[in-house]
Formats: sequence, structure tokens, C-alpha cells
Amino acid sequence: MESGHSYMGCDADFGQITQKLRGVMEVFRLETYVNIFNNALKNANVVRVVREDFIDCKKVAEMISIKKKDANNDDVLIFF
Repeated sequence: MESGHSYMGCDADFGQITQKLRGVMEVFRLETYVNIFNNALKNANVVRVVREDFIDCKKVAEMISIKKKDANNDDVLIFF
């Protein structure tokens, strides 16, 4: 194996995307990247996400945990 290279699928995908980006001088719009990725990755579906697609993990942690104090009086979360 060459240093800095692996045989993981994501590395092959990155290589295909890099090849498609060669010759593209500048990209000003996100949609241009989405199109390049879609053209480079025939077996993948590129999905554009927006802020609303993410959740606030802090709220989830509060719902599934109990806050206790340890021996040093530091807060410790206990998850279920």
C-alpha cells in the first residue's frame, strides 16, 4: 500500500470527484458542486441538506440522560 492511500471506497470516490474537478476554474454555486459530484459518482445519490435537516443533539442528550455530580462535584451525564 502506498503511503497516504487506502483501498476504502470513499478514497476511490474522492479520486473520481477530483478528476471531474480538474479543468473547472472556479465554482461559485453549491449546485455546481452537486452536479460535479453526481456526474463523478454514478452509484451514489448526492443529497443536499439544509439546517433544518439536523437535530440539536443537546436536547436529545437531555431526554435520554440524567445529570449527576461525581466525586469532584463535576457534572456527569448518565445515559440510558
